[in-house]
Amino acid sequence: MGVDKKQKTPFERLLETGLTYWVRSRCKSIGSLKIIIKGLSLGFPNNQVSDINLIAKEVNFKDIHFEQLNINAELIKFKLNLMNMSDGVLSIKDDFKIEGRLSMSSKDINLLLSSLTWLSLKEWIISSFFSQQTNVNSQIKNNLLILKAFDSNNNKKNLEEKVFSLQSKSGNLLFRDINSCYEKDFPIEDSIFIKDTYFSGDTVNFLIESTVKA
Repeated sequence: MGVDKKQKTPFERLLETGLTYWVRSRCKSIGSLKIIIKGLSLGFPNNQVSDINLIAKEVNFKDIHFEQLNINAELIKFKLNLMNMSDGVLSIKDDFKIEGRLSMSSKDINLLLSSLTWLSLKEWIISSFFSQQTNVNSQIKNNLLILKAFDSNNNKKNLEEKVFSLQSKSGNLLFRDINSCYEKDFPIEDSIFIKDTYFSGDTVNFLIESTVKA
């Protein structure tokens, strides 16, 4: 956690603390978090940061787990809560746009697939590509996503395995079965646009644009 300057003024440290609190309050958990602030403009009541970079690891956001986030944002307007800090040091005034990279490991994907919050995603995968199985596990290997669907957690009855490439299509995530060439895109919520996706080692990376609500 830190501002990318050799020496920080008291206000910069205060702002860093406030932004850190705000980011963490939006997530269920974050392992490590670094914030790099640039383009700080002060002028009551219109304080704003014109350029900010956020790097976080081991993130749980709404039961979606990420190995790492590397996010850039521009023009974040905020107000300081110096008289009442019960809701944090600062408050974000307006919605703002972000872009960057989200990285997920096989472990992150499996946590997502086992989450009751995202049961609809598991059901969509099974109904779109498999038979009547009830569970799905994932593995990332050779720049591909391997999904294994089965009925029982104990002995994996009726195991069925398929291999997918992942691509972006009109902002959504496209699953393509490399053996049958059958493909189908999973619709992402309107506030998130997937620009590209690629594999690196044992992770899959998503380049995204999104609007963050204040």
